[in-house]
Order: sequence, then C-alpha cells, then structure tokens
Amino acid sequence: MSITTRLNLTYWLRRVILGQCYRYMGEMDVDMVITPLEVYRRSLDLLIAGDMGRWIDLWSDTGVLEFPFAPAGAQSRVVGKAAVKEYMHDYPEQVRLHAFRDFSAHLTQDPEVIVAEVRTMGVTLSTGRPYVVPDISVVRVRDGLIASYRSYWNPLAILESFTGADPAWVAQDTSISAKGSLPA
Repeated sequence: MSITTRLNLTYWLRRVILGQCYRYMGEMDVDMVITPLEVYRRSLDLLIAGDMGRWIDLWSDTGVLEFPFAPAGAQSRVVGKAAVKEYMHDYPEQVRLHAFRDFSAHLTQDPEVIVAEVRTMGVTLSTGRPYVVPDISVVRVRDGLIASYRSYWNPLAILESFTGADPAWVAQDTSISAKGSLPA
C-alpha cells in the first residue's frame, strides 16, 4: 500500500472516528478544521505541480521560512508571505519536481506542529542533473495557514545537483564553502 493510500485512509478513518469535518485539497468551509498534515501534504502537491501562486496561498501573512543548514552567506531566513513569494517565485524554473519519496510524518505534542521527512526527487533544469534532496521539515500551521516552515535540507546534495560537484570533494574544498552560497 502506498504512503498516499495510507495517508488518505488515515484521513478518512479519523473523520469517521472523531466525527470531525476537515478541509481537504483546497475545499473551503468555515466549520472545517485543517490539520498541519493536510496543509503540508497540500504544499507538496502544489510544489510538484509548480503552482507557486496556490502554494503561497497556504502561507500566513507573517509566515517564516527557515533553512538552518544553509551555507554561510546564503539566505537562511525569509520573513513574511510577500518575502516567501519573492524567494520562491522562480523555483519551478530551477527545479522540476517529480515526487516526494520516503514520506514520514510525525505528530507532536503541539497540535499546530508536524515534523515530516521526505526525499525530494526531481531534475535541476539548468544542468539536467537529478535533484535528490533529503529533508526534514518542522512546520507550524495556525488557523489553516503555514506560520513557520523550517527545512533541514542537505546543502551538499543541492550543490551537487546544480554544479555536478562530488559532495565528498565539496566537503574538503574550502574555496566552495568560503563562497557561502549555492548556485542560483
């Protein structure tokens, strides 16, 4: 059984067992509750579709996007919906995503927070190289919108995808880490 099938089954079982009504895949109803898992899954679907307009609609006006593992000198924090939109607007022109593999979601004691593990699969359009990036994200959803999104992606995997550099070599080459940013 695929992860999508299991997550959909879990979703419907929870609706039946808890007797609650949830918003799913963009449907709106003022009485519905949106879970962090549903918002996160929707964000992945929109990223694969390259629909950055609808992806940004999932964000709170004060949402914060963070990359704690960003190399020195690279942007590691983006504050506000408008800034997130500007930061991500050309993502579909840089990377064509195909799938999110090895998906695993972890609920936390805080009902607004989910921790998710994925392996992002796609192609870097400028090089034609595979884009395979492991990621752990900590996402806070408040009032059905993303309030914070901390993405612990592997910068060496991204560098390899954009430049073809061998990550083992990159880790030893001080000239690359001294530049402090990934290719645009």
